[in-house]
Amino acid sequence: MRKKLLLPVVLMFALSLFSVNMTGVSAAVYPSVSVVPESVVDIIPGRTFTVAIYTDYTGPGIWGYEFSLSFDPTILYGVEVANGDRIVGLYSEFLPGQGFNNTEGTLSLVGAYFYYTKPARPRTVPGPGTLAYVTFKVIGTGTSDITIGIETKLKGWNPLLEHYDIVDGATMPDNLGHGSFDNTAAPPLQMPVAVITAPDRVDAEDSVTFSGAGSYDPDGTAIVSYVWDFGDGNGGTGETVTHVYTSDGIVTPSLLVTDEDDQESLPGYVTLEVEPPGPKPDADLAKWKAKAEKNRWVEHLDDDGVVTVTAMAINNIAETVDVKITFVVIDGATGIQVGDPLVATNTLPAGPEVTVPIEVLLNPYDYDYDGTIKKLFYLHVTLRYDSTGDGNYDTATKTKITRFSAVP
Repeated sequence: MRKKLLLPVVLMFALSLFSVNMTGVSAAVYPSVSVVPESVVDIIPGRTFTVAIYTDYTGPGIWGYEFSLSFDPTILYGVEVANGDRIVGLYSEFLPGQGFNNTEGTLSLVGAYFYYTKPARPRTVPGPGTLAYVTFKVIGTGTSDITIGIETKLKGWNPLLEHYDIVDGATMPDNLGHGSFDNTAAPPLQMPVAVITAPDRVDAEDSVTFSGAGSYDPDGTAIVSYVWDFGDGNGGTGETVTHVYTSDGIVTPSLLVTDEDDQESLPGYVTLEVEPPGPKPDADLAKWKAKAEKNRWVEHLDDDGVVTVTAMAINNIAETVDVKITFVVIDGATGIQVGDPLVATNTLPAGPEVTVPIEVLLNPYDYDYDGTIKKLFYLHVTLRYDSTGDGNYDTATKTKITRFSAVP
């Protein structure tokens, strides 16, 4: 009696493997091996895309797969095939086959399996899932089928049937879900846009910096090339460049950028006024900054509650120079001067090119800071020097601006 029941039980078990359907993956009959997504559109030449070879089979017992593909080699170029997420891990082996033939438009038989262990049986996994990934580069405009070959199989194993084909492309062609590609309606490539960041004016013989970092491609690809024309017969390359103009006048520097699709921008322009070089003052500000003790001013970390304000003065001549530096404190919210200016004097050693740090201490509470919320301050820093040696600071240099914040 038990022998008579064995065959029906086996048949019922085998049929149960194909009793569940997953919709929405492809038009193929369940269980299927399909290209996902089924349709790829609007990818322009030069770009790549990847499709999955996917099975919607939801039962147990998958121990391997193999598939092949064909496509139009005038439209698509096979780049890479990689294993998916089903036949992976312990005792698995991926077999990439002979790869792509991009003359004929084929991908040779690719497979992955779990090999036998002891006792003599392979490891198996359930579905559904991605069997493999296939990457193409678009090389033309038109349509192409992405056809799964009839050699395709989804291999199953169970203790009763042992090896069997869950999907066999040769005998179950309706269980293969093919894909398609169409870029006949793809939008044309857009040119990148060159954007220049630069000052409005510069003194002749001084270095000026140009940046093209704001340039962009509306298609979303990266900018790979920056070519500069400085407007005086000289040029340069790179995202950020520097240049020195040797004569005064109005110049129009320009920038051309190229993106990853080899599309070149129209020139981007700025207008720059180059002023005549003047004699250097006897002394000037080389650097200026407001640096809080412990790198920021924080009351509970800094018992004396002061900000150290430093101006770096430079002597440009071969004699000593007496200087006076004035720090005017401006409320960052209102733009109005607050409190009394801070003043420091010093005698700079004989130069040229000798720099001396000059420091003053600033207590924010003397400048309308109440210690409850963060407050922004600006400092207008001006250096005056005695050009005649008569004790009067009669010559002023250009005012520099820096800022700092007091933080509760």
